[in-house]
Amino acid sequence: MLRVDPFDLFAWLARANTTRARDVLVGLATRGHLVDEGVYYVLEDRTYEPLLRNAIRALDRLSLNALHRIATDEWLLRLWEWAEREDRVLARDIEDTEPLRTTRALRLVATERQRDRATVKAALA
Repeated sequence: MLRVDPFDLFAWLARANTTRARDVLVGLATRGHLVDEGVYYVLEDRTYEPLLRNAIRALDRLSLNALHRIATDEWLLRLWEWAEREDRVLARDIEDTEPLRTTRALRLVATERQRDRATVKAALA
């Protein structure tokens, strides 16, 4: 969860330009959450649980934002144009993402990303 920057991961997948990488990015584009909140936490001191929950929500926002900065509408359109000729299944999957993607795209400004990174960092301290 904390060893790889989500933006770097999604950028790597986009650069990989393989069938599996494209499928993963398109599939993730419709998800409402990328990082699931844990059911429970094994903590010696329960006072850390709110910080941990806030950090997981912050990491989820950072991940969603990173995904939508990589799998932009323009990127998906270019991919769809290619897929219409080369991979009809992927083209249909891209078409199916539009309603969910447009309502779930998370756009954070730089200050919001900084705040969320600070929240995650605080949970690690």
